[in-house]
Amino acid sequence: MTTEITHSDSEKFRIRFTVCELRDEPVKTLFLVNPKAGGGSAARRWPPLTRKFVEAGWRVNVAMGRDATEATAMIKDAVADGMDVVVVFGGDGTVRLAAKLLAGTECALGILPGGTGNGIAYSLGLPLDPGAAGRRLLKGKRQQVDVGVVRGLASGVVDRFINVGGAGFDARLSDGVAHAPPHLKGIPAYVFAAVRTIPTMSLQTVRVEADGHLLSAKALVVAAANGSCYGKGLYIAPDASVSDGLLDVCVVDEVSLIELASIVPLVFFGHHVGHPKVKYGKAKVVRVTAPAPVLAQADGDLVGQTPVEFSLEPSSLWIIR
Repeated sequence: MTTEITHSDSEKFRIRFTVCELRDEPVKTLFLVNPKAGGGSAARRWPPLTRKFVEAGWRVNVAMGRDATEATAMIKDAVADGMDVVVVFGGDGTVRLAAKLLAGTECALGILPGGTGNGIAYSLGLPLDPGAAGRRLLKGKRQQVDVGVVRGLASGVVDRFINVGGAGFDARLSDGVAHAPPHLKGIPAYVFAAVRTIPTMSLQTVRVEADGHLLSAKALVVAAANGSCYGKGLYIAPDASVSDGLLDVCVVDEVSLIELASIVPLVFFGHHVGHPKVKYGKAKVVRVTAPAPVLAQADGDLVGQTPVEFSLEPSSLWIIR
C-alpha cells in the first residue's frame, strides 16, 4: 500500500512502503520538526521516525517549523483541524511552545527529544533517544498534566512552562547559555555561563509570597517548579509532580563560592533540601518582587523580570507517555 505523508514544504512528499496493519480509526497527527534542533540532525532523522508511526496506523502530516512564528501557525492549524496529537521532534523551546498552545485543548502532545538539552523530556521520564521515545509514544497513554504559568505583574505578559520557572541566578544562567559559543552544548555551555555569570551577580533582597506566606531573603535563586529538574539531572525540586496541582518552591539564599560548590553536587541527587541555605515548600501561587528588576525564566527561556507571579493550570495539557 502506498501511504502519503503531507509535507508543508512541498506540494506532496511521498514515502512508499507497505503498511502491515492499520487501526480502524487512525490517529490524526501533526509531526512538527524543528530542522535546526540538535545542530540540524532533526532535519535528517525525521523520515524513518515518521515511517514507524504510519506503519502503526497513524495518519501523519509532517511540517517543518523553522521558527516560532511558523511553528505557532502550524500548531494552531492542527488544533483547528481536529488533530489528535502534535508530535514535536525538537528541543525544549519547541516543546514548550507546543505545550502552551495545546493547553486547554483536546489535542495531546507527544515528545521526541531532538535538541541539545531535552530537559523537559528528561523531567517527564521519557527516553532521550528519539527512536526509543517514538516506540514509547506508540505504546503510550494519554495523561493530563499541569502547566505552569508565569505572569509579569508590571508588564502583564503571560507565558507558560512545563518544567521549571524561576527568578535570579537560573535566569541569568539561561541567558548566559543562550550567548555561549556555538560549539559549547549541554553541560560545557552551562559551565561557561556560570563562570561568566557568578562574578558579575549582585544579589538583592527579594520578597517571596507563597500562598500568603512571606519570605524575604537575599536569594541566589527562587525556583517555582512544576517538574523536578533543570536540564538533565539538576533536581532543584525533587518532590515535584506535574499532576499534583502544586508548585514546588525552592529558595536558595546568598552563598559563598565555597558553599555553592558544596551545594551544587547535592542538587544532582535532590539532597540540597534541608540545607541551611535552602528553603523548600509547596504552593499554588508564588509572587516574587524585588527593589530592582530580577530576570525571570520559564523552561530555560527568558520571559521578563520581577515583579512576577507563578501559578498553575491544573490538568490542562494532555500528553502521551
